[in-house]
Amino acid sequence: MGRNQIAALEASNQTLQQSLNEKETVISKITEAHKAEELSSKDTVNNAIMEKNEEISKLTKQLEELESTKNKIEELMQKDNAATEIIATNEKTIVSLTEQVSSTEDTKRSLEQAIAAKDGEIRKLEDHNLSLIHICRCRRYAVCRSRWSPYH
Repeated sequence: MGRNQIAALEASNQTLQQSLNEKETVISKITEAHKAEELSSKDTVNNAIMEKNEEISKLTKQLEELESTKNKIEELMQKDNAATEIIATNEKTIVSLTEQVSSTEDTKRSLEQAIAAKDGEIRKLEDHNLSLIHICRCRRYAVCRSRWSPYH
């Protein structure tokens, strides 16, 4: 082989070496870009995961608040049911007491009528009173005299 051929081969070798270096540079840039994309996509995914975790945390807090509110509402409903039962019992008691008052008023009217009737009877008897003779002035001295009493 001649010098020209060797020089041509060396030139070709250098060209290939440069091309290889350029290709390696391009490959390393592509690899770096791919890594950067991967990191960027990983960061994006991690950010998305963090955002979703925050949303889950907020929703969990809201759920706890709703459960607390639900428990309070259930307690209030139980109290309301108890109050409703008490009101129903009180209404029954009021009806019963109203009936008793009505019955008592009827009894009062009956007693007032009976008292008025007795007052009328007493007035009639007072009109017909007989005068009583005092026992000490009994005119039937011999009949009323006791055997044991020396003064009669």
